[in-house]
Amino acid sequence: MNNSSNSSFVNNSKPLHSYFKDEEEIKQSATNSKQNSQDISLSKLLDVKSNKIQENKDNQKKSELLSKKIDSDKEITNKENILRKDVKMSTVIKKFGESAKLKQNQSEVFRDSILKNLNVSTFQKLAQKNDPLVQSIFMNSKLVNSIGQHFMKNASKYEQKLEECHNWNKKFTDQDFPPDESSLSGDWQTLSSKQQTSWKKFVWRRAEEIFGKDYDVFLDSIEPNDIKQGQLGDCYLLSSLSSLAERDYLVRKLFQPEIRSDCGLYSIWLNVNGIWTNILIDDYFPCLNGKSGPAFSRGNGNELWVLILEKAYAKVFGSYHAIEGGNPAVALRDLIGAPYENKDEGDEDEMWEYIKVNDEAGNGFHIFYGFYKVI
Repeated sequence: MNNSSNSSFVNNSKPLHSYFKDEEEIKQSATNSKQNSQDISLSKLLDVKSNKIQENKDNQKKSELLSKKIDSDKEITNKENILRKDVKMSTVIKKFGESAKLKQNQSEVFRDSILKNLNVSTFQKLAQKNDPLVQSIFMNSKLVNSIGQHFMKNASKYEQKLEECHNWNKKFTDQDFPPDESSLSGDWQTLSSKQQTSWKKFVWRRAEEIFGKDYDVFLDSIEPNDIKQGQLGDCYLLSSLSSLAERDYLVRKLFQPEIRSDCGLYSIWLNVNGIWTNILIDDYFPCLNGKSGPAFSRGNGNELWVLILEKAYAKVFGSYHAIEGGNPAVALRDLIGAPYENKDEGDEDEMWEYIKVNDEAGNGFHIFYGFYKVI
């Protein structure tokens, strides 16, 4: 029993060097395990660090994107603000421009009105008045200077044409309103067949050919019954001239100058659309034939003022036919530049009373047009 036990012990025993070998393996294994553990820890550490770096990069990128977005939003906001300011400024400038333009137009109308109603004598008379408004006008040197420049500009236009005629020893012919069919009508199809037949026979003749050597713009005084209507349906204009003729100085001041022109050039002032406008015309007038007198209106005797004013008015509107039919109050406004009132209600007795009351009060001009008082 003891032997077998010893034998078993002896048989299971290892050589001494094997124990050393196992110990070395254990140590080596432990070393390897430790090394692997260190490698794993280092790897984890590196991964953590790498993740941290990536996270920092991501955060930095997000920060940059956020910063760019903020900058972009600011830029958009700034642009919108600038645009709003531009729109606001544009509106302000537009309103200012419209206001300035309106004031300029009002100033020009005021200047032209003063200009038309002033000549040397009245200018001097007004300067001596104590009226505050008149004094303020003369104290405004810019306005007076502007009036002077405007007067010289229009006067020079007339003077230039006059000088040309004298230098070349010729009569003036208006190329803007020539003595031909285009000045009779801008659209012949609108004329009746009877008018077309009659008007095509008209001959344009100069004042000297019509009246000879003995004629003038005005002969003696100006009277309402000086006016005679011809084949043109402009009785509204002629009734306005007749009303104006009651104060002859208002007719005379439409002419610059008032005298007969040997070169056939006449300068007329009319209030066109609220602005006093200088109109130049020649002394060609449509006549029934080569030997007769004017086909349209004329004065009493050998005077030109009715023919000249009718022609100037026709030039403003483009042709003689264009001034057929109209409102006498509007025509009167174009002649004197003053506002008007149309009174269309009431019978003839009421109209006569209205005219009588206002006439006695000196309230402007009155044209009794369309009613006839039957006694």
